[in-house]
Amino acid sequence: MYESETKNISELSACGGSLSLRDISRRDDRGRQTSMSQERRICQNCKSEFTIEPDDFAFYEKIKVPPPTWCPECRFKRRASTMNVYSLYKRMCDGCGKKVVSIYHEDLPFKIYCSSCWWGDSWDGTEYGQEYDPNKSFFEQVLELRNRTPFMALETQATTHVNTEYTNYSSNNKDSYLTYFADYLDNCIYVSFAKNVKDSADCLRISDSEECYGSVGVLKCYRTYFSEECDNCVNVYFSKNCSGCSDCFGCVNLRKKSNCIFNKHYTKEEYQKRLAELRIGSFRAMEKYQKEIPSFWRKYPSKFYHGNALNMNVSGDYISQSKNTRNAYLVTHVEDSRFVQMLSVPKTRDSYDYTGWGANSELLYECQSVGENASRVKFSLHCYPNVTDCEYSYYAVSSKNVFGCVNLKKKEYCILNKQYTKEEFDELKARIIEDMNKRPFIDSLGRIWSYGEFFPPILSPFGYNETLAMDYFPMAEDRVVDEGFAWKEKESQYTATINGSVFPMTYRRQGWMS
Repeated sequence: MYESETKNISELSACGGSLSLRDISRRDDRGRQTSMSQERRICQNCKSEFTIEPDDFAFYEKIKVPPPTWCPECRFKRRASTMNVYSLYKRMCDGCGKKVVSIYHEDLPFKIYCSSCWWGDSWDGTEYGQEYDPNKSFFEQVLELRNRTPFMALETQATTHVNTEYTNYSSNNKDSYLTYFADYLDNCIYVSFAKNVKDSADCLRISDSEECYGSVGVLKCYRTYFSEECDNCVNVYFSKNCSGCSDCFGCVNLRKKSNCIFNKHYTKEEYQKRLAELRIGSFRAMEKYQKEIPSFWRKYPSKFYHGNALNMNVSGDYISQSKNTRNAYLVTHVEDSRFVQMLSVPKTRDSYDYTGWGANSELLYECQSVGENASRVKFSLHCYPNVTDCEYSYYAVSSKNVFGCVNLKKKEYCILNKQYTKEEFDELKARIIEDMNKRPFIDSLGRIWSYGEFFPPILSPFGYNETLAMDYFPMAEDRVVDEGFAWKEKESQYTATINGSVFPMTYRRQGWMS
């Protein structure tokens, strides 16, 4: 809690960025929250203006952090620049010596462990503990610790996978290949942003579905092909925004209809005859429909956003069963949150600037891939499960009251992986935060990184073009370097050793090979 308006202004100024300030939030002499107006700031990174709303100030005060100095878009970009989802490499496990698939290139300076070695009981991270040096930047010390500790090869709960080697940001997949942001998949290939899916291929944003192919945004569907934004559909082809439909081809905006082609209803017999004439067993015919049918869709109205009727007081897109949540994208079951993305597992509450996961998490701020009963976690990456009161940490799993820790397992009251008593921990943590504000890290571009900022780009082990940031904010190499990020030179492609025809694809079982 800030003690006065003067202190608040000085701390904001120390973080960088000009501002226009009115009515800073504080409590009156009875302890009641006073009103607060908007504040306009200039982003440290892109120099554009952004606004901090009264509700935002209330959240920052609740979790005891200063307001941000980067705009929402730049905050998401720097989190996304730590997320290597799709770039995979082959390298050796530094624990057992086996060859593994990894998101980390072998040129990186730290060790990589396979799943068995990383989750094993032979180490817990405290053996890499180091003393805090007040003469060095805190972020530089976290970087030193990062380079000494072993990372898990993939961002997965890999011990839950069965015959699924090529996967990332995933858990509980079986007999699947190249699946990303995916949980509980069985016999799937080339599927991303998926949950509870079986016998499906080439799908994006799919959940609780079976035998689907080439579809985007499908929920509780069966045999739904080349379709978009459909739910509870069966035997549907090339359709968009249909719900509760069956046996439809080339339809759009239908509800609880069957035996329809291009929105025209037929008897069951007529539909089957007409469908045969469309030659859906022909690969060339299907390619033709993929190109032509979207023009038919565009003749009909499109919903102003992708979401369902169970949302209340939300803004953003691809939102379901959420309330009091703004600037949210690809989320489900989120409450009282803002600037959140890719929260696919219920529930998330009272969180800001949070990317990836959910799973009964609350009071998270500036976090990436933190979840599964996480609470009061700030400025951290890949901390799960049951992590509480964690700040500035990487892979602090099943830990609480940790600060600046990297690859630490099931510990409490640790700073830079060194164990302390509760009293020692509280005292040193307060000292580090004070040092971060008095002597902040300043990068080569003059950006100030004091307490309250997410990790600077020097802490990301990836090139910008290896990460999700490149997908959402594509930039040429020269601009990437100018913004302080690293660039990874692409290597030649691996030579294919197995022909794709050997894989048991859903569309092959349907006869789509002519």
